[in-house]
Formats: sequence, C-alpha cells, structure tokens
Amino acid sequence: MASPGKDLIGYVDGLFQGDVSATWKVDDKISRVSEGGVNDYFGWHEFGDLGGEMLTAMTTGQQLTISTPAGKRIAVGLRGASAAITSFQHCVGKGG
Repeated sequence: MASPGKDLIGYVDGLFQGDVSATWKVDDKISRVSEGGVNDYFGWHEFGDLGGEMLTAMTTGQQLTISTPAGKRIAVGLRGASAAITSFQHCVGKGG
C-alpha cells in the first residue's frame, strides 16, 4: 500500500512473529531486504522501504517471494497482476 508522495509499504499477515528481516524478491529481477514489525492497529507485519522498482518489476514478473533467514517463506503468483499494479502506480504517482 502507499499514498501519493509516501513510501511503499508491503504487508504480510499470519506468517511472521515479532520483528523480522525479510527479503522481497521478484523472480531474478530485483530483491530488497526490509525490516518488518507488527502494525499496532491491523496486526499484520508491515515492511517499508520497498521502493518503486519493486512494483515495476512486479508488472512483468511471474512470482513475488518473501522469505526470512529462518526459512519462513511465502510466494505469490503475479500472473494477471500487471494491469492492477500499473493502475496502482498511476494512482500513487499523482501526488495528491
């Protein structure tokens, strides 16, 4: 999720406990390590500083993988997500 002019925040629900470092990776195109913690309001783990390049890679990628050094891992297929991600990028890029 994001707001115009703000950083991109990714979230994962139900996989991690406490503060965690996770690698977000799209195919073999891009990866980024982000520190995450439990959101006080929603209860999910949120990860900041993912960068717009991650979204751009997702528009042509096949799979987003989020993993920790401890071996916890989730993979999300990106097939068919290009139009929605591009629309999201456009909305966030409007700047308010």
